[in-house]
Amino acid sequence: MREHWTEKDWRQFYEQRRQNSAVWQLIHLLGSMRLAMVLLLTIPVACAVATIYESKFNAQVAQAYVYKAPWFIFWLAVLCINLFAVTLTRWPWRKKHTGFILTHYGIILLLIGGAVGQKKGFEASVTLHKQRGPTRQLVVNRTILQVEGGDGRAQKILFPVEATRPSERKPRILRIPDSPLKLVVDGYSEGLAESVELVESPLPNTGPGVALEFSSSMMAQTLPVALMARVAENSTHEFFGRAEIRFLEELPDRSGAKPPEGVIRESQMVFEKYAPVVTTRETPETPKPSNYRLALVLDREGGEAVPHLIVQNPQGHREVFEVRQVIGRPITLHGDNTRMVVKDYWPDFELKDGQAISKSDQPNNPAVLVMLDNDGTDAKPLLELAPAPEGKLAYQMSRGGFVVLRGTAAPGESFSVGWADWTAKINRLLPNALLRTVLHPAEKGEQGMLPGIRAHLYDPKTGQSGPSQWVPSGRGVVLRLGERTTFIGFGLEVINLPFTLQLLSFEVPRYPGTNKPSDFRSTVRFADDRPGGESIEQLIHMNHPASFPTGFWRVAMGRSFKFSQANWNPEDLDETTLQVLYDPGWPFKWTGSAALCLGIAIMFYFKPGSGSSAAKRRRVVVKKVVSTR
Repeated sequence: MREHWTEKDWRQFYEQRRQNSAVWQLIHLLGSMRLAMVLLLTIPVACAVATIYESKFNAQVAQAYVYKAPWFIFWLAVLCINLFAVTLTRWPWRKKHTGFILTHYGIILLLIGGAVGQKKGFEASVTLHKQRGPTRQLVVNRTILQVEGGDGRAQKILFPVEATRPSERKPRILRIPDSPLKLVVDGYSEGLAESVELVESPLPNTGPGVALEFSSSMMAQTLPVALMARVAENSTHEFFGRAEIRFLEELPDRSGAKPPEGVIRESQMVFEKYAPVVTTRETPETPKPSNYRLALVLDREGGEAVPHLIVQNPQGHREVFEVRQVIGRPITLHGDNTRMVVKDYWPDFELKDGQAISKSDQPNNPAVLVMLDNDGTDAKPLLELAPAPEGKLAYQMSRGGFVVLRGTAAPGESFSVGWADWTAKINRLLPNALLRTVLHPAEKGEQGMLPGIRAHLYDPKTGQSGPSQWVPSGRGVVLRLGERTTFIGFGLEVINLPFTLQLLSFEVPRYPGTNKPSDFRSTVRFADDRPGGESIEQLIHMNHPASFPTGFWRVAMGRSFKFSQANWNPEDLDETTLQVLYDPGWPFKWTGSAALCLGIAIMFYFKPGSGSSAAKRRRVVVKKVVSTR
């Protein structure tokens, strides 16, 4: 009966069915063109917004607010329902609907494949080293929290901090499994710095400790140093590789050491018009004159008198310095370890009440004060510290075993250490101390180590909160609230493969005649140690990835892992980094793509009945032509 229906009969049938059934009314509503237009117009706008987010921030922000947001996933689910419902409105399907059905179901399969790949798949990386043996661990580019529940078991929680950063104004509050407590994350830092804090020890006989702060105005730098006398690894500190600091329970006696040869402790007041005034500064080693000859000259070319200092060492070598560029800056002179510091410059020098002043800013009587120092040895300076009576700190500076500086200072006081303009301030001196590592967000000038979060425990019943702690990526800490504790960890997610991979060799071919890499070639052994598992060696290089487990159907069904060359270490050619992709939604994607392409081809090129209709039209045209003739 329906085989002889015209298109008008089918439209009447669809309309009567829709009016007589609530179910078909709902199907027609879900499959309406209006709903489809709203969905199809909203999705491109959302994708455009996501593109802006990705260019302005990063891919994680775009995924969090658009691609992986619940509203966007819901919108795609409604689109799938709309596509499915619109095919039902044509039921029972006829031959002419073949392309229409394939096209719509192809789009549905593509969306399902994307959802499955997003939910079950991942993109990860693995760094292999030729000397480290096989591994099965991958690092996935998504941050997680591991929280210990009340039953002692750890629970993994996805925690995308890059996209939605927790703060004091917008903290993230998480439920701790099987516990009345809440976990509050109220801070995130891209780089945490590590500092050492000196605290009083609750344990007996841990020994004295000191906290110092070294500062230099010329270098605009401050360096905190904390030391303990009885802990060998914490009793010494290398000062930028140029000096050593030691904290001892008592200072060693170095009175028998002989002064090295060639010690220089000299000040020279250098004038343009008069001979220099040379003074040997009083020190225990009673140095001899340096025999350095200094002269001050003014370069008056260009209309401005620019002072220059000429320095000639005992061997006759000359150096010239512009005074204004080197004033206050220590300079090591040519030929030996003599250090020169231009302390001050007076354009119009005069002594008034025993103090050097400048009568004017005109170069009428220019003068400069120069300090020359040489310890007479290439040995590193050694600063030794020890507790002294009355709660003070005793210090002595030596070089080559000979003491050149000694004294005492109380907490809060500073003393010069003799290295350029560096001074040491005593912040804290404790008779019984411990060193505690403290993490904090890296400030300007500090080197941050790892990203991290700040978290604390909260009891909603009592309203009490525990102390906050910074948790760096890849580490775990114990949070406390009274007597209750919870262990939490933070970092990138690590997953285990069902097989191992090992780097056998890594090669970097170069373009002929250059040092520019032309390819990166990793030979990797894949091994499945399960019963019946395979073991195989594969070559991975640029644009030629490898898949494991092998086999056409495993790859086609999305049950294999794809390994591609991603990065390399120029300083270690035994190391390489691979990108790992796993997408179980791939079968839906390629099936949907095939159905979509076939459906479009049928609708536009292979319309059922199109050939007979065309033939009829041609016969009609031929008859009309013949009749006119």
